Amino acid sequence: MDKDYTIFQENGLFGAKDQMGNIVIKPQYIEMNPFSCGLSLVRDDRFRYTYINPQNKTLFPFGLYAWCDNVFCCGFARVMRYNKKNEKKWGIINALGEVVLPMKYDNIWTLNENYIHSIKVAIDGKEHTIDANLLVKDNSLSGLVYIKTYIVEDFKKEFGLDKIEVKAALKTGRLFFPFRTTYGEVALGNTEDIVVSIVANAQGKIFPLRHHGKDTGASSLKKSFCDIPNKEKIGRKEESFRWEDDEPWEDYADYSGWSREDLESGLADAFEGDYDEYKSR
Repeated sequence: MDKDYTIFQENGLFGAKDQMGNIVIKPQYIEMNPFSCGLSLVRDDRFRYTYINPQNKTLFPFGLYAWCDNVFCCGFARVMRYNKKNEKKWGIINALGEVVLPMKYDNIWTLNENYIHSIKVAIDGKEHTIDANLLVKDNSLSGLVYIKTYIVEDFKKEFGLDKIEVKAALKTGRLFFPFRTTYGEVALGNTEDIVVSIVANAQGKIFPLRHHGKDTGASSLKKSFCDIPNKEKIGRKEESFRWEDDEPWEDYADYSGWSREDLESGLADAFEGDYDEYKSR
């Protein structure tokens, strides 16, 4: 979550204040979620979704999607809309509003930074996994501009991190590390003289980069990769939330009319359990 802004409510509507308590977005939304990746998911008085930035600029027109994730995960968010046959179709967008995973999936499981390299999806009755790292088009390490460089301990202290956990993308072996609602890149040849810089690349994307101190200021670096032995043995949890077989469906009476798929995906919660409102959309 972005900590620079606080959501507040006034006369039943939501807005945002900065750290000094100044109102940056006047109360005007019936729903407003915490900022992540510089964006907040909001709903207008017609219950339509979009994301806004701190300047109250919309990422896409209200109502373009019937449902959206309330926060971004590693720079990605799930979105859902209905096709001409009134079937739910899911996709993934990035923080620029670009569709990076087509709106053709029957379901996309909850995004989790621990499994961002193995997103579970379903299409035509079959389940697959997709590496979100392969969806990134512009996270190149060229044209780098160094905004600020930290020794590792100072970086962790500055951003409230207990550790920096470097992971490997399953299909490519590319190294990366989760960072808040996005992720950082790695450009290292060994474990000596490691620093972390906040950089911007030639495409204007800003992200953290682990690299050697001697390389600070270099305009171009190579991403780090590792060999992944026994790829077929590297698994992931099937899903972050599972219904137990002996769990009585009747215990969820407040969600009358909703399918388990809608509950697991968060769609029911998005409409606050109001199935009639959902069907009227």
